[in-house]
Amino acid sequence: MTSSTLWLLVLSIFSHLYSTRSIKAVAPALFVFGDSLLDSRNNNFLVTLARADFPPYGVDFSGGATAQLLGLPFAPPYTSHEILKNLTGVNYASGASGILPETGSNLALTLNNLADSLRGSVFIHGQTNTLVKNMIVNPFKYGFVDTKNPCCVAGDATLACTPNLPPCLNDNQYLWWDGYHLTEAAYFIVARVCFSGSSVCSPLNINQLVQN
Repeated sequence: MTSSTLWLLVLSIFSHLYSTRSIKAVAPALFVFGDSLLDSRNNNFLVTLARADFPPYGVDFSGGATAQLLGLPFAPPYTSHEILKNLTGVNYASGASGILPETGSNLALTLNNLADSLRGSVFIHGQTNTLVKNMIVNPFKYGFVDTKNPCCVAGDATLACTPNLPPCLNDNQYLWWDGYHLTEAAYFIVARVCFSGSSVCSPLNINQLVQN
């Protein structure tokens, strides 16, 4: 995935699958599709080098920003046995899966076609480039001190984290976790804007989607 790649977040929430829900939850389930930005250990069960199953990855993981905003538990990876006991969603994301060029260049049209062919489904297009650029230009507005260097030791700052080396102590002040991915603090900002704002997710934000 290159730096120009748009972050695609497609959330399909099927309310007709379940008749009961948690009092605090605003949706009955969360199904996640994507690449390493959303992979919740699926690749740990696959024969691949695209993994993050070593320290410092996961040192302060708290359960997923979008799931928390929806009032749902963390969506388990599809490749694990955890899905057998989970009725509130599944994560199908796989690191390094990427987006086909013909799909990415016509993403809005692709989602419209899917919505037309899958009656009753609603798809959200999440595009974060502008928001992340704003974080880089105006870091203090978002509580960041460093928007250039990764929090973990990542070679020349363009790679994955070096295994078993400790990350920075104040990761909430960093925009980048490694050479590819944002920190949890940055993802929470993205999730909040996508949940209730209008500048990242369209044609609806997630809150509007679950009320649709």
